[in-house]
Amino acid sequence: MLDHIPEFYFLRAKLYRPTLPSDHILRPRLLSMLGRINHQQMAVVIASAGYGKTTLLSAWIEQLHCPHTWLTLDDGDNELPIFLSYFLAAVRSIFPDFGKQILTFSQASTLPSVPTIIKYLLNEIDKIDQDFVVVLDDFHSLTNPDIFVILEGILRYPLPHFHLALTSRY
Repeated sequence: MLDHIPEFYFLRAKLYRPTLPSDHILRPRLLSMLGRINHQQMAVVIASAGYGKTTLLSAWIEQLHCPHTWLTLDDGDNELPIFLSYFLAAVRSIFPDFGKQILTFSQASTLPSVPTIIKYLLNEIDKIDQDFVVVLDDFHSLTNPDIFVILEGILRYPLPHFHLALTSRY
């Protein structure tokens, strides 16, 4: 977590994968499609509200055999320092040493430029030598163009072990 985000503001519950309801319907075809993420860098699940996007990804994550992390987004995550704090906390939940250099930026009064953040994130992600998945649930909550540029910058380069899964509404 970035130090300049007050502890009382940081909601750890956003990092928990939702539990599956006991009556959830298995969707083997969709789960199989998501299972191909090892050959892709990104998977996107888009549908209207109530169609089971989060439940589908939660069921998929439950059967994964690699490290994974979950971040549920909301409107409050549109400030770049807040989004970065949650993204770093999510990845650090599976790789505790991730992003140490980026964490030092939090002591400065301003963040470095977006291209600099992208470079640091790319280099940090590239240090991880095993497949892992980051789920960003409710991606439609984000509107900050800097966040989109950062994610686009990460996805621009083929990082062999990084996989991103997004859910979003129409």
